[in-house]
Amino acid sequence: AGPNATGGAGPGRIGFALLPGFSLLSLAGATDVLAAAAELPGGATWQVLRLSADGAPVAAQCGTPVAVDGAVAAAPPLQALVVVSDRAVPPLLHTPLRPLLQRLDAEGALLGGIGTGAALLAQAGLLAGHRATLHWAEAPSLAEAHPEVVVSSHLYEIDRRRLTCAGGSASLDAFIAWLGQRHGERLVQALLAHFGLERLREGSEPQRSPMSGRIGGGAPKLAEAVALMEA
Repeated sequence: AGPNATGGAGPGRIGFALLPGFSLLSLAGATDVLAAAAELPGGATWQVLRLSADGAPVAAQCGTPVAVDGAVAAAPPLQALVVVSDRAVPPLLHTPLRPLLQRLDAEGALLGGIGTGAALLAQAGLLAGHRATLHWAEAPSLAEAHPEVVVSSHLYEIDRRRLTCAGGSASLDAFIAWLGQRHGERLVQALLAHFGLERLREGSEPQRSPMSGRIGGGAPKLAEAVALMEA
């Protein structure tokens, strides 16, 4: 049985499917948390695999080519698979990623999306009835295209066997929170100390600061009106 958000099977193998133009920061946030957890007391050792559609290196958003451990179609058994994408959402229909995602779902694996990865999970029909988030700029499009998904503008969402986050530094918080649910609060505190973080941001926190805060304190009536419209 694969792992779930609140417990279940022990650590195993987790794949990160990298799409061209993905964010290095998004990938590093997640993988650095997993690497640090393996070195801390009470942590867990996950084997991390970086995957691409054809097994070739993938160019990140900044242009840096990132070597991978293999092709998506040739991936060994996985207990979790996370799609790492950025703001441009490519179609999933003709890629080897779709059948792998659907097979892993049937096997009870954790499925995740970082950046705009949630959009690809939705395209594969794997987010129906789940809460999910992605980069705020793409959230309206996802909500319109997939009304069966509960789309939020939160930093991250952990809903049963689905873990989605906005990308960037949000991946750090999301994976610390996920490991904390599996292995306890002591690991959360150890990871926060390791990364020099004052606190773990809650998943329900917004990706963007409220417009009322960006307006400033000089126009309280305008700030109040904007807050009401945002709500």
